[in-house]
Amino acid sequence: MFYPAAIITVMLVVVVILMIFVIPVFSQLFSSFGATLPLLTQIVINISNWMKSHWYIVVLLPIAAVWLFIFAYKRSLPFKTVIDRFSLKIPVLGDILLKGAVARFMRTLSTMQAAGVPILEALGTLSKVSGNIIIEKSVLRSRDDVAAGGRISTRLKTDGVFPIMATQMLSIGEETGAIETMSGKVADFYESDVEESVNRLSTLMEPMIMVVLGVIVGTLVIAMYMPIFKMGAVVTHGG
Repeated sequence: MFYPAAIITVMLVVVVILMIFVIPVFSQLFSSFGATLPLLTQIVINISNWMKSHWYIVVLLPIAAVWLFIFAYKRSLPFKTVIDRFSLKIPVLGDILLKGAVARFMRTLSTMQAAGVPILEALGTLSKVSGNIIIEKSVLRSRDDVAAGGRISTRLKTDGVFPIMATQMLSIGEETGAIETMSGKVADFYESDVEESVNRLSTLMEPMIMVVLGVIVGTLVIAMYMPIFKMGAVVTHGG
């Protein structure tokens, strides 16, 4: 997701620069002519004037918002819980995040089982690899069940956070004593699925971002050149 995020950030920076530094130059030029401006041009100039006079809001507010979000996410458990739960429900992206977390869980479980790490110790570590507090709590509850003589898959099925296929495969591994093998196969499946989904999403997002960027920049260009074309037509007609 870094590439589309970088493109969107650059797009916003370019638009802000155009609105604060470039559009006012055209505005002064049009004011010197004293002509009536097209509605689109007037709207763009009004927005530009507001952004120029309130530049500190345009520049500092997004930075402050991002900083506050990161601060609250790291320091507030209720806020982190709400965000992590919401992130898993985002269409398309939430599914990718969940599958990625499952792949990391299963891959780490397989590796730790192969290394002979005790299951309770392994689950304590596995609760941290997901990067999501909802999944972490579910794994910790499954560790408590295992400590009481239960199985990992039972709690994961009950909580309903992990995909059914993943918990069923893990359950088979627990029943047959082949947790290492089954969790490795599940990890292979979800790693491949996540890679394919990310590639497909990136392929779809790239043209969409370019279209949005083209529409925004194109609108600004058209708004600024409409009065010039209008004045040119008047001069030509008058000639």
